[in-house]
Amino acid sequence: SSPRVARRSTALSRCIRVQIQQELARKLAGLVHRFAHDADAMLYVRGFYATMQREWSGIDVLRLDKFYFMLRRV
Repeated sequence: SSPRVARRSTALSRCIRVQIQQELARKLAGLVHRFAHDADAMLYVRGFYATMQREWSGIDVLRLDKFYFMLRRV
């Protein structure tokens, strides 16, 4: 999976303010629309979900809402 996705997901887990969390989640989800080619967008989506799958068991209960919000956007 992409190191960028992993770093940004980590950034999301460290955000404290709800507005910042939601804005970061929207930006992460919106990246998929910035690729010029569908194949590149699919690589991003695959990397995103591979990262979520790998990291999911390590997300504590207090941070789950942040990731659920982001997952709904992707």
